Amino acid sequence: MPRPGVDVTVEGDVSQVGANLDSSQGFYAGVTERGRFSVVPARSFTEYKERYGGRSAASQDMYDAARGFFEEGGTTLFVSPVYGVNAVEASGNLGTMLALKAKGGGTWGNSVKVSTIADTGLGSGSDAVLTVENPAGTVVETSYPLGTVADAVSWINTYSRIVSATAGSGGADADMTEPATITLTAGAAGAAVAQADYATALAYFAYELGPGQVYIPGVSSVSILGELSDSIVATTRVGIWDLPDTNDPTALATVMSQVSSLDGSGFMLAVGPRLAYPHETAPAMIYVPGGGVEAGMIARVDKFQDRSLVAAGSDGISRRALGLKQVYDDADREDLNELGCALYKVVNQQVRMYGYRTSAGPSEKNWLFFQEARVVMQLAHELDAAMEEYVLKTIDGRKILENKIGVALTGICLRYWRDNALYGEAASDAFRVNTADFNNVTTAMAGEIHAQVKVKTSRVAEWININLVKTMLDRPF
Repeated sequence: MPRPGVDVTVEGDVSQVGANLDSSQGFYAGVTERGRFSVVPARSFTEYKERYGGRSAASQDMYDAARGFFEEGGTTLFVSPVYGVNAVEASGNLGTMLALKAKGGGTWGNSVKVSTIADTGLGSGSDAVLTVENPAGTVVETSYPLGTVADAVSWINTYSRIVSATAGSGGADADMTEPATITLTAGAAGAAVAQADYATALAYFAYELGPGQVYIPGVSSVSILGELSDSIVATTRVGIWDLPDTNDPTALATVMSQVSSLDGSGFMLAVGPRLAYPHETAPAMIYVPGGGVEAGMIARVDKFQDRSLVAAGSDGISRRALGLKQVYDDADREDLNELGCALYKVVNQQVRMYGYRTSAGPSEKNWLFFQEARVVMQLAHELDAAMEEYVLKTIDGRKILENKIGVALTGICLRYWRDNALYGEAASDAFRVNTADFNNVTTAMAGEIHAQVKVKTSRVAEWININLVKTMLDRPF
């Protein structure tokens, strides 16, 4: 419009993505049949199998734990496959068009086949359709019509769960042709999986992925659990691990004493025993790692968005478990609970998680219960995300910025107190936010704002004592 007048320009706003604060997420590191780590989580057990393969002698703990996670209520699972040193991905060239690699080292990829076939759809032209066969020889991926090598590379690297691709010697602008077929070769398993390989896998779980439960299915090696401890300390998450598969209380007490010395033990839950679970093919039964089931139940409970709920007791009943592999008498259960063993128990014919102490041991009074650790994890991630709003804001002499930060921190803590996750009859009994004592001219000159948040986390009712008294009919209460 000519001047004077009004012009209106319509533009799309910049998308703002907030921090991921979903504490129901699972982070699993372990041996899978195939696959690579992806920042896109698996959202179902079907998706897990498509990406990471099936159940074998080497991968069964990871496979069963993932199944337990999804069947018990989990919906978001990050998986970091563990491979031995020098594991090689099967590879091959589809003519001069594509250089292909299996997603994940090992011999499994030596049976993967990639082909181009003619586009027979309506309006078909000279384009080719790409197909990918899994190791069983079944076509599991079929592309839309692809005109150029660049189109094929884009489709494979966006959609394929089995192979990755780069342009071959013919260049990205070359046309896709058909028919052509390649069976990948030269995949190798590499050396036996070692402690360093778990450290490598855990390193993919960056802090930015958000809070959640980190887990190495079926592993009770203290050295490997040390890597788990380092990971959760570095990323402010909690860890789950499986107790040794034994009903010998002395053996369990020994490993608990070793794990309790780890830096992250106050944020770790030791789960046992293995659970009887229906096999995917009825009527067989298998024993699955209990930690995977617990991680799924935690995810289920977290969906209620009530931070006071705990995936134990009546809120920690397995949907699928049929029984326990190991059974402990009451005296052993009490002793092991004191040490931090979170043991399942059959109550009213239901398999329940019936303990919730951390792996820190009885001498650690401040980090006694796992739920307290989870509340601190959730609170830490949420406070971190909220404070991003104030980075590079002006520090003023009237303490306006300082007060805004204090109000924001107080508001978050108030929600946790109202959810009964923080303990106190009044909010002032449950938490304290302090900015006044930590900020002055010196901190302002350094471009810093400091705040201290003190909290009292609520604990779970581990023991309920009822005194039942029978009174004579002629006596008042």
